[in-house]
Amino acid sequence: MDRNRLLALKIIKNVLYEGAKIKAAIDRIDISSLSDLDRAFITEMVYGSIRHKIHIEWLMNNLLNNLSSTRRDTILNIHLAIYQIRFMRVPEWAAVDEAVKIEKKTNGIPSLVNAVLRNYIRKKDDLVPPSSTDRVPHLSITTSHPKWLVGRWLARFGREAADLMQSNNEIPPLTVRVNSLLSNIEEIETVLKERGIDHTKCKYSPDGLTLTGSSFMSIVDLIGKVFVQDEASQLVGYLLSASRGQRILDACAAPGGKSTHLAQITSNMADIDAVEKSSERFERLLDNIHNTAASIVPVRTDLFKYKPDKLYDRILLDAPCTALGVIRRNPDVKYRHSEEDLAVFNKRQLEMLVHVSGLLHKDGILVYSVCSTEPEETTDVVRDFLNIKRDYYIIKGTKELCMEEHNRNMVGHLIDDEGMFRTYPHKHNMDGFFAVRMMKK
Repeated sequence: MDRNRLLALKIIKNVLYEGAKIKAAIDRIDISSLSDLDRAFITEMVYGSIRHKIHIEWLMNNLLNNLSSTRRDTILNIHLAIYQIRFMRVPEWAAVDEAVKIEKKTNGIPSLVNAVLRNYIRKKDDLVPPSSTDRVPHLSITTSHPKWLVGRWLARFGREAADLMQSNNEIPPLTVRVNSLLSNIEEIETVLKERGIDHTKCKYSPDGLTLTGSSFMSIVDLIGKVFVQDEASQLVGYLLSASRGQRILDACAAPGGKSTHLAQITSNMADIDAVEKSSERFERLLDNIHNTAASIVPVRTDLFKYKPDKLYDRILLDAPCTALGVIRRNPDVKYRHSEEDLAVFNKRQLEMLVHVSGLLHKDGILVYSVCSTEPEETTDVVRDFLNIKRDYYIIKGTKELCMEEHNRNMVGHLIDDEGMFRTYPHKHNMDGFFAVRMMKK
């Protein structure tokens, strides 16, 4: 019996039934001691089976009459086997054989598992989702996105919605930010070439490299010199127009990607305070500050209780959100939230924005950002904030950005006429991010 499949099932169960996030569930099992091949196999099974959850559940509903009353572990076992047959290059006989062995090992119902999987193999070409003319159920099943989200995106993006959902099911690139406090792009590129790791410079971020066909473990020894960070997230740091000698606040700092980038942008010559409430996330922040040699003062406190002695020149509020812009990296996000959650996040985000706005100097810049594409968390928050805080206005254009002209012009393509910065995976091969730059009069 394959240990890798058992470990994958344990992780999937932890995510789908116990509410864990995928990365935390994998860390809890700790697969770091396994071979590169085994880690890759487990990671593919975990992420893939969760990524395609709705599609696989639809298949199982067509194969099992009593799915709701079937043992939970048995359902997951069948789920994982179907994923391997439909989406991986695993031979059908091997997926069935291993699933039956696992079912025996876990005191399940091996005869049921065997029968359902063999039935699936016989019928798989005849199991066709609802017609594409019925757009919501069709796209929900074929792209494994909940119906409420499919409906929203169809209304907002039209035909483009299908491209966005398909993009969410693709494996995202491994993108790193080169930390100029400890290295430079030339040095890192030399190391990557020596290791045979294909890579390209990022299109928009001057600090970014995208690695092709490589895992995190292939560069784990470079951590500190590089920081794993999506290109869109890297660009948020530049939107703040931070410079040496300024007093800067990162109001929701963990895990520290943007804080440490601000230290890099300012050559460790700015006074940066990084606030984080969660004790667990604060530990990650401390580790990343240490690894990157960033000059940052970490502060563990509730943001609403934070009352600094002096006002700031720059404030970044990368607010907690639904994370619906990073589904391709965290496919479980699709199933964590309902449409009603958006109003809850909206209220909290607005409260945070209003609070931190009182900590900024006159003529200071405040950047509000979220890794979400939804209006409730993006433009609605900004509109309501500007109605409350009449002493703020949106900065349009990119002339203040501390970047080379080429990069500045490139970033300008991501900012609309209203001053809203937006990125999408299907358009830019970046995470779905929103940001806006505002100045205090």
